[in-house]
Amino acid sequence: MRSFLFFAMTTLAHSAVLSPPPSPYLAPRAQFCANAPLTVAGTLLPRRSFALTRSPPFPYGPHPVLWCSPGTATYLSITISSWAPEVALIGLLDGAYADISNHIHFTGDGLVQGGAFSFFGLNDYVLRIWDTDNHQATFGVLGSAVVGILDYMLSADHFGTAGFSVFDGPNQVARGFIARTGAGVGGGGA
Repeated sequence: MRSFLFFAMTTLAHSAVLSPPPSPYLAPRAQFCANAPLTVAGTLLPRRSFALTRSPPFPYGPHPVLWCSPGTATYLSITISSWAPEVALIGLLDGAYADISNHIHFTGDGLVQGGAFSFFGLNDYVLRIWDTDNHQATFGVLGSAVVGILDYMLSADHFGTAGFSVFDGPNQVARGFIARTGAGVGGGGA
């Protein structure tokens, strides 16, 4: 019996030494917020977090930046494509947020009617956000997304036209963009 136990223990010890390390492809691949490197994207980011950084990566280029909206589980994957005037984009995003907040105040939070939201700023810039991946965005998530975009641009001190995806927790619920219309119109939501 002792020889069998010795044989079994020796075999197990050899197989443990000879087995390859776990594949890196099987390791969890959590994505972290650029503004809170210790926070996994899609988890609650406290409004006042000591993990916040004030030095986000350079915003222009083909690589998206993950940015978490404070006080929520909403995060964005943002790609800034070209420079735009700070005053125009602050006005656009402030106006869009006010429009969303008024909607929530007067009618309550709920799904975005028609699956799309547009807001035209005074300087020929437009913000458009629409549902994606068979998910539906709410006005509350839209408000968090707009706050997140503005927070990112203010923190990075780089304003520009952008494409972005909106995630509510682990689910991508919307996509959107900020662009110049060139049409000379503006001044309200749609």
